[in-house]
Amino acid sequence: VLQKRGEQVIYIKNEIGDTDIDGKVLEGKGIKTKELLNGCICCTLVGPFISSITEVVETFNPDRILIEASGAADPSALALMISSHPLLERDGVIGIVDVVNFEGYKDLSITAQNQTKFTDLLVFNKVELADLQQKKAVVGYVRELNTHSPIVEAPNGHVDPDVIFGLNTSELDQLLSRSHETHHDHIEHDEIEAFTVYSEQNFLQTQIENLMQNLPKNIFRSKGFFTTPQDEIFIFNTVGKRTTFT
Repeated sequence: VLQKRGEQVIYIKNEIGDTDIDGKVLEGKGIKTKELLNGCICCTLVGPFISSITEVVETFNPDRILIEASGAADPSALALMISSHPLLERDGVIGIVDVVNFEGYKDLSITAQNQTKFTDLLVFNKVELADLQQKKAVVGYVRELNTHSPIVEAPNGHVDPDVIFGLNTSELDQLLSRSHETHHDHIEHDEIEAFTVYSEQNFLQTQIENLMQNLPKNIFRSKGFFTTPQDEIFIFNTVGKRTTFT
């Protein structure tokens, strides 16, 4: 439960996999977490997710709910689910684009394409790491599928909340009404799989970094905890070939 300008705000984050990494990070910080794991909230977890949303609304009576779906979620299904919920009114769907690692839609799934098509606002992340030529290329990729949604940059991951909240756009409703796609379990359809590796071994940061650099290309997202020989606990976060440590 977060506070924003006096509002009661609930933050929901979907994890794919059997380990709640982000929930463990938040433990002990005055934030209550509830796990919905090993699936996607817009397909395999539809029932539990709707029940959890209803429970959250009836228990906390929030002014606003922020849902951070997994990178494999279909925003069109989520938007329809929220719009049909009797206790909710959809403000906006926001898509995040990794400007550094994005190379176009040629080899991406329908679900990944929908993340660009069915959105009210596109946020370009990691812009501080990309040159102008790369940013222009990504704008070109995005505009192949989406000519209507505004694009804003988020240098170092920051974007003005006034840009994010209060969208209330109708363009997405029109797109959804024209879409006749049958929703499927896209985790299976897109051949996405999550797995967890457990080890009692201690690791140096350089060892984890080298390991992440040499992963097969079809492993595109990794995160977790490791302990150093000095008993320091680190979180690592890998997207593509870039790994950060906290």
